[in-house]
Amino acid sequence: MRKTLSILAASLLIASFAAPAAYAQAVDAKKLADACKGKKKGDAVKVDGKDAKCP
Repeated sequence: MRKTLSILAASLLIASFAAPAAYAQAVDAKKLADACKGKKKGDAVKVDGKDAKCP
């Protein structure tokens, strides 16, 4: 029982760190997609003040 609870606690801790990172990555992908509308593959755009290439 104790081992099961510790595994559950560890998985919840890992999930609490992974979820915000996944959300931030999705937001960044949306910003890049919005900046690349009407652009060709490989064109350079600025996203949040950083240079990025359109996929």
